[in-house]
Amino acid sequence: MNIKKVTVGFVVQEFDTEKSRFTSQEFVAGDEVVWENALGARVEPPEDVPYLNFDMVQPDAGMEKLVKASREALSALRQRPDSNGTICIFNRTIQGEPTKAAQNMVQSLCDQLESALRGLGGIK
Repeated sequence: MNIKKVTVGFVVQEFDTEKSRFTSQEFVAGDEVVWENALGARVEPPEDVPYLNFDMVQPDAGMEKLVKASREALSALRQRPDSNGTICIFNRTIQGEPTKAAQNMVQSLCDQLESALRGLGGIK
């Protein structure tokens, strides 16, 4: 049977006004704890419950690396497909001069990546 441990507390979130985004958050647990069953009725806590910390996922966990890698990929795609004239798109390879369809696919991919980066605040 699954039961829930409900800990009363509060969340502290830090906001960077220059970047217009949250930079960190933490949960500060209070002393009030209740245990509930699936219906919300209080139950006795089990014996020997191990400690589980209240670590929270941070707003930018891994996001900076993703944005940087995406910016680099976008830059590389916009400069040229690759050094030997071969364009690889979704496991399809076109040798020699890129066809108009291949160029359109690369342009579409660049546009989608740029739009996603803009949405994440990675580029202006």
